[in-house]
Amino acid sequence: MNTLNILNNEQAMKILKDARDALEKLGVACVLAPMGLREGMTISLHVGCTPKEAVAARVAAITGGASAHTVTGAGQFETDLLEALREWEAEKQHEVQWALMNGHIVDGLPH
Repeated sequence: MNTLNILNNEQAMKILKDARDALEKLGVACVLAPMGLREGMTISLHVGCTPKEAVAARVAAITGGASAHTVTGAGQFETDLLEALREWEAEKQHEVQWALMNGHIVDGLPH
């Protein structure tokens, strides 16, 4: 496994977080999604018009997007999506609470 970790690259992470924040100011939903692979750590920025769309892209990256379109996979994909959406909402709430407690709300968004 690669010992480098993109999540430790402060400049790259700042660019991704700034992009996410700018997109969220436009009213679109975003998910920053790290994924550990045998080749090393990666991170993706999934963007959709709604949280469900952005989170669905994250689930598709994990489970394979084709499963959402098969008769046998669609039900499991929906179950995985609903669980991931609950987790995303909880993370967002936690992020906002932390930002409020620490005075890190800028333009209505946690920083």
